[in-house]
Amino acid sequence: MREQLAPAERKRLRAVIVDDERPARELIVRLLAEEEDVTIVGECGDGREAVALLRGESPDLVFLDIQMPHFDGFEVLKQLNPRKFPLVIFVTAYDQYAVKAFEFHAQDYLLKPFRRERFREALSRVRAHCTAARPEQNFKRFRTLLEHWKTPATVDAAAAGPPSKYLQRVFVRTGKASASLEVSLIDWIKSVDHFVELHSRSKSYLVYSSIGDFECKLNPAQFLRIHRTAIVNVAAVKEFRIDEGGACFVVLRDGNILRVSRSRQRQMQMKLKHYQST
Repeated sequence: MREQLAPAERKRLRAVIVDDERPARELIVRLLAEEEDVTIVGECGDGREAVALLRGESPDLVFLDIQMPHFDGFEVLKQLNPRKFPLVIFVTAYDQYAVKAFEFHAQDYLLKPFRRERFREALSRVRAHCTAARPEQNFKRFRTLLEHWKTPATVDAAAAGPPSKYLQRVFVRTGKASASLEVSLIDWIKSVDHFVELHSRSKSYLVYSSIGDFECKLNPAQFLRIHRTAIVNVAAVKEFRIDEGGACFVVLRDGNILRVSRSRQRQMQMKLKHYQST
């Protein structure tokens, strides 16, 4: 069995962090502070900045978000020099980016929210690659991922036409594992700090995202923001109530009762009327 190197004997890794969410970048910075052989040489929050930063620093490793302003993570990597191509740890929250493909063709991926143990596991995989792999090999590995990602999994998938621009499934934590949750099965969504809490069939799951970002990925014909901190699936609404004081509430199929802000009251009524008539 190969003997593991002590931190002082390892090659020092120069790392860049690319994520449009500041809390996500800050978390990675804190975790890397515990690693003696990693030096952060830059961080940024959008794809355009990332291209310039990666070209200028030529790091050994990049923690790369997928969905960002200007260029997504894939577009960023396509614009890099294959001779200076870094090792890549993808950071993502959504399965429309083919998380399973990452397992085979990327150095690793981190599914938000991730824990310290999972982060260290990803770094261990990178260390195993960095002693043997060359930039050209890193690039070929990414090119294989891109081809895999763009290839329909089955003939049925190809025949189904272009994918919806709205989120269809999302990966969620279930204990130490993760599972794919159909978005249509989500009853309601609550904002909790830097996360959203997804409620589905009397269970709840935390996903690393702001409620505003998550709302943008949902089909507006199906989901409605009823309050600053809550979104509901119209199909999950059993009853609409207005009390004597004019306060508005919805009763959901899971038994929860949520308040609807006055500014959203009319929109909620129209949405329900339209849904019931279809």
